[in-house]
Amino acid sequence: MRPNETHLTLTIDGLPIHVWRVGAGRQPLLLAHGFTDAAIVWQTLIDHLSADYDVIAYDGRGHGQSARVTERYTLMDLTRECLGVIDALGLHQPVLIGHSMGAAIAALAAWQAPHALRAVVLEDPPITETVALTREDMANWKAQLLTQQSAPPEAVREVYRTQLYPTWSDADIDTRIAARQMLDVAVFDLMDWADVPRWQDWHAQVECRALLLTGDPAQGAIVQPETAERLVAGWRGLQHVHVPTVGHHIRCGDFPAYWQALASFLKDVCS
Repeated sequence: MRPNETHLTLTIDGLPIHVWRVGAGRQPLLLAHGFTDAAIVWQTLIDHLSADYDVIAYDGRGHGQSARVTERYTLMDLTRECLGVIDALGLHQPVLIGHSMGAAIAALAAWQAPHALRAVVLEDPPITETVALTREDMANWKAQLLTQQSAPPEAVREVYRTQLYPTWSDADIDTRIAARQMLDVAVFDLMDWADVPRWQDWHAQVECRALLLTGDPAQGAIVQPETAERLVAGWRGLQHVHVPTVGHHIRCGDFPAYWQALASFLKDVCS
């Protein structure tokens, strides 16, 4: 256990949601993980933040140590879940930091409840001009996850280190493997990605300050350059930092670049 570290379970919308809290600072930061990940994947970032901030990471439903899923749910449900964590903990205007699915949640929260947040950080959110993943893509992803869950962890670790994530640190690889071992694969069948208001219809209404971090689509990043341009043009207070050296996982693929952008943004919005 780290100093000032606690684990607790909140009941949000009738579901048990696991929360990991570390830090000694006054300004709260809430971390929202991506699809198939868990709070544990933020370990490296938490180690860098916890000396200066009150850092809270939570497991979304179906992920980590939170509730297993039995009913259809949407990104809007996950956004209400995130805002429920803020309310349950009594957090005063946290900075909401999200990756992928968590970044989509952060963007929707900034639109739905701007006064509840100080700012948001969006690491390669699944914001596209068209549908990013097909049903076939999701079925293949689920099959891969089931294979990983049944394989010896060391075999999965070897594939991650040599093939999938060769530039990642051991800590980031190990926590990602642990997160996927805890995943309820029913999320692939019950998560409805399509039932969400189109970002093109609401992003220009958002006034919450934001940092958008994007990578290289040729290396697997989701946000295309033209989409980033539209977001910056419409979203007042949105700052964009492009990291050309990595794909979807900017934080793990090029932590120095991610940290430089994040630390500067936090210093600005939290001063």
